[in-house]
Amino acid sequence: MNQKGGVGKTTGTVNLAACTSEAVGPDEQGRNQVAVVSSDPQGSAVWWAERVEKQWAEQNEHGRKTQPLPFDFIQHTGDPTPLSRLRNSKRYKHIFVDTPGWMGLNPREDEAGQDPLDGGPAGDVMRAVLDGAHNVLVPLPAEGLCFKPTWRTIEKVLKPRGVPFEVYISDWDPRDGTIDRDPATGMFLTKELRETQEFIDKYGWPMSPIVVRHYRIHTNAAKKGQVCTQYERSYTALKAAEDFWRTAARHGLRGAQQRVDAIDAATSVEGAAV
Repeated sequence: MNQKGGVGKTTGTVNLAACTSEAVGPDEQGRNQVAVVSSDPQGSAVWWAERVEKQWAEQNEHGRKTQPLPFDFIQHTGDPTPLSRLRNSKRYKHIFVDTPGWMGLNPREDEAGQDPLDGGPAGDVMRAVLDGAHNVLVPLPAEGLCFKPTWRTIEKVLKPRGVPFEVYISDWDPRDGTIDRDPATGMFLTKELRETQEFIDKYGWPMSPIVVRHYRIHTNAAKKGQVCTQYERSYTALKAAEDFWRTAARHGLRGAQQRVDAIDAATSVEGAAV
């Protein structure tokens, strides 16, 4: 969740859901135990899901083995009330919600007792989503333009409602920006990444130690009809998927750490061979 669009919400949602689904597997009846619910009127996740299904149908028509969407996909329309009941679902073990890239904020938000979300459809959707959420992940790219919307999202919307959340740095490209040496760890980081970490620390927000790195394969995945568990095997593809597997493991997903260990083993061998 983030008030700003283009910060990696849909990429994070579908790929984390894909890792989760692969780790937990189907239920006793062979059904997916993971669902993605799109509450985004722009339909970014919808378009992605449709591309995966289209790719699967076309490839299988030509006799090629490909995988269908590894989770159930649900597009929210109409009454937002069901979104507030997602945490009580008996059908799915894990549900991920892709939220809108923009949320209307009440112009009187600074007045005591005022709900920071506006009274329009976007505000109603966000209230319902937050009422039904166990945890909120807030993606934040290492870009100064994203700082203020993220601050508003957390300080005006999440914290007043008491919703558990964690910020993770998204879409970080180590090739961009000025390289600095971190005086605390001795590691070389881009100045932009270090400033983003300092911004998060300044407000005492919970921050994931996992940085989701920028990879072109993620950028092209929706067009190709893929999620990260369906990438063709290569060193780059494994490293790109690793960030989401590590995030899944961090949140206690059973089986995710074994996948992280397997990726580490495979990439250390492949990396040495390059």
